[in-house]
Amino acid sequence: MKIKIFSAVPHGACSFYRSSPLLKLNKLDSSICGSAFGEKIEWHYVMDTDVCFFERPESMEIVQAIQKIKAMNIPIWSDYDDDMFNIPDDNPAHEHYSKKEIRESIIQCISLSDVVTVTTESLRQKFLKYNENVYVIPNAFNDYNYKLNKNVSDEMIINWRGSGTHRRDILSCQNSMMKVNKEYPKWMWTFIGKELEFITDRLNNIKCIGELPVSKYWEFISNISIAIQIVPLQFNTFNESKSNISWLEGVYTGACCLAPNMPEWNKPGILTYNSEEEFYWHLRQLIIDEDLRRENFELSKAYIKQNLMLSEVNKKRFEILDFLVNNR
Repeated sequence: MKIKIFSAVPHGACSFYRSSPLLKLNKLDSSICGSAFGEKIEWHYVMDTDVCFFERPESMEIVQAIQKIKAMNIPIWSDYDDDMFNIPDDNPAHEHYSKKEIRESIIQCISLSDVVTVTTESLRQKFLKYNENVYVIPNAFNDYNYKLNKNVSDEMIINWRGSGTHRRDILSCQNSMMKVNKEYPKWMWTFIGKELEFITDRLNNIKCIGELPVSKYWEFISNISIAIQIVPLQFNTFNESKSNISWLEGVYTGACCLAPNMPEWNKPGILTYNSEEEFYWHLRQLIIDEDLRRENFELSKAYIKQNLMLSEVNKKRFEILDFLVNNR
């Protein structure tokens, strides 16, 4: 079986979690060959292909390409990791995804696909109106290339990681962060991202790492130890569909996680909050209670090892691939 992968940003974080796992399917069946990452979509390029996989397809050009491929009786598998229909207006991508033609193209891509996979159940429910064959494949820890073997961290470090799209998310908990920062000055705060001066300029004992390419990011977090991973998020429709990769990455560094009370964060070992006051209270408890940190870290680590290792989650991808090839 041969699968071709089409990604607009093959070196990005989305590809790391959603497209590149397909290249590991040969670990389950040596007959599977993945080709990463196609750019030009014409008939001669896909003639030797059994399935075409599209990461976040969104444009009319992609719609037309999908139509060409389907006319050749080649199955289409599309994948989405975010709710493109409800991006907040402070997100730099809001203007692009608010365009009528883009929204209509996304709907057509979803509708034309033989199978659509998404990261969360919330996304699945939203996409079912356009295609009945929508399935959840959660983001998973890449145990092919990395090992989840760190112990709970004893470093006094609180970490945040993310992109420049999270300004309002951080602001939703900034007062609690500033309060904890003053109350526990020995604890260091690290921020992995860019354009964060609005919060980092207001805190003491901080370290700003800056935005890193995916490979450099994983090299960096492989060599650090963090006690607490914080995930401040606004309670809105867009965030309710986001996956919990910050938790996966935090546990990899030895951290327990503090995140909002949303479905994807209701996992063993994650402390969840419903308000900024609860965010403050839980963060304070994690700082002063080493046993609580250890207990929650171990619960998370055990759950991830049992349920969210990529080598196991990939079996769901294999089942979809097998279905597409044998039922076209």
